Amino acid sequence: MGPAHAASRGIHDRRLVVTTMTREDLAALRTELLADLAARQRRESEDPFYDPPPARQSPPLVQKSAGNGELTYSTRENALAPAPEPADDTPDGIDPILFEGISEALALLRGDIRREFERKLAKRDAEIAELRGKLDALSATRSSRKSRA
Repeated sequence: MGPAHAASRGIHDRRLVVTTMTREDLAALRTELLADLAARQRRESEDPFYDPPPARQSPPLVQKSAGNGELTYSTRENALAPAPEPADDTPDGIDPILFEGISEALALLRGDIRREFERKLAKRDAEIAELRGKLDALSATRSSRKSRA
């Protein structure tokens, strides 16, 4: 993956190129964006079927009451409380990378144990289904013998 490989891929791939912008480039980009925005607004105003999204309104703090017709003051105190910072689960004196590795290994082992347990349960369920089938067949033959007698 040296320079020969990069030349064979081509430099025109924009994902791999970093460029700098001068103030003139930035001003040209800004003018282009403003022109695009103006053209879009003009197209939307000329379109008879364009329905702009409704403006977002907050609920009124004062509203008429349904019961007696007087004004009722209501507030909504539902502001979200800031979430507490997550506690550092790494015990003191243990390397965080080592702790993360051990945690990942335990999670993998737990998954293996769960899959093995589910496999054993599936085997047990199959045996139960087989035994129920045999029991049903045995009951059917027994009831047919009783009906003949």
